[in-house]
Amino acid sequence: MNIQLNYLLFQRIFYQLSPFLILPLIARILGPEGLGQIALAQSIFIYFNFFSSLGSASSNQNEISKYKSSLTKKYILASKLQISKSFLCIISLFLYVIFIFIFVPNSIRILSLILIFDLLINSIDTTWFYYAVKKFKLVSKLLIVTRIISILLIYALVKNKNDIYIYLLSLSLPNFLMYLILFIKFKANIKFEYLNLDFILKKIKIYFKIGLSLSGLIFIAYTDKIMLFFLTESYMNLGFYDQVNKFINLPLGFTIALSTFTISIFEKNSKSIKLISKIISINFITISTYMFLIIFFSKEMISIILGNKFINIFPYLIIYSLILPIKSLNLFLINSIMLKQGFYNKIFKYVFVALIVNIIINFLLIPKLIIYGAIIASIIAELVLFFLIINFNKNILIKLFKEFDKLIFLFLITLQFFIFFITYKFIGTNSVLNIFIIIIISSFLNIIYYFKTFKKPYVA
Repeated sequence: MNIQLNYLLFQRIFYQLSPFLILPLIARILGPEGLGQIALAQSIFIYFNFFSSLGSASSNQNEISKYKSSLTKKYILASKLQISKSFLCIISLFLYVIFIFIFVPNSIRILSLILIFDLLINSIDTTWFYYAVKKFKLVSKLLIVTRIISILLIYALVKNKNDIYIYLLSLSLPNFLMYLILFIKFKANIKFEYLNLDFILKKIKIYFKIGLSLSGLIFIAYTDKIMLFFLTESYMNLGFYDQVNKFINLPLGFTIALSTFTISIFEKNSKSIKLISKIISINFITISTYMFLIIFFSKEMISIILGNKFINIFPYLIIYSLILPIKSLNLFLINSIMLKQGFYNKIFKYVFVALIVNIIINFLLIPKLIIYGAIIASIIAELVLFFLIINFNKNILIKLFKEFDKLIFLFLITLQFFIFFITYKFIGTNSVLNIFIIIIISSFLNIIYYFKTFKKPYVA
């Protein structure tokens, strides 16, 4: 299991890092305006993409992992679940195409059409099944290879601003083909004998229940981008803000990977609680490390990765990074502990309270403060969500806190800060190599703590 988790974590970290392998080229070619156009197209697309899957992946993974039967019977159940999932995608695809031709601005219409490939992925996505039967390694390898192919295509084909469509196709097409390969490898043959309308409607109802509970997190992440564009009518502002979000979301892939693993092992016994407590510690220390990295080196990171056109976004990035530990904990608790226990209605209520707060503050602050307004709205929304989640989960959190290595945790966080400060002063940040050395030195504690925690396979 530890090897499987290592592959999953590596894949998620690589996926979060991979945009930063592309950005040094793309940011300089497309500039803030080009990246702003892509951000708007993707922000509109994400709503339809979300409704094409809802909570189907989490629900199906949870159902298969709990289904105590032979692998053959699991494949048969998985076939029924996949048909239900594909049915959602067809409806969403139809609505998305209509929306493109009626409402989407002409400047991003072709970009929006290219994203149809990403929408189609949901109809053939079987990664949830591989995760449920704990085949993280297979999926992770394919995803990593696919992303490498996309990166190579982008560096080979994208040469000027007119290649913006080639850039998006280079991301979408290899990804679609990878999911198609996984679908073909999916041993549960899709046959009409598994097609049961009552079963499909029942599952779609469950998908809506789970999906709506998680939708607020998606909407918070993308509503502020759409509002920023339509309240300022500036692709440049949106391009700047989108790059800030890329930096902020970078470590959250690690959080999502840990929460995905936690769904498979969460039980209310002392052994499970103890391991989850350590997982939360690992996550918090990693996120804090990254936060220190931004605080100390944001200007240098922006200059190296994005170029001088984006250098003025570093104050936005520093302010936004301060909420990262809380944002990460919100994501972890919702995606693992609350979801595993079936608290869908509570998740829905709490997340949508935060979303409404986010929308109201965006309306009030964006016209006056522009990007700062969107950042402040997001920070306040995350704090509201944090207090609601903490209050509801106080009993389980008390158990987790009792198992928490508090002294070790505080020691590691403090030591982490001083390592950053000392290396920053003595090594300096006048080159890419220097920053890379600082990251390696500062990450050493995280790596030791991670492998110490997972040195033995977990058995429930």
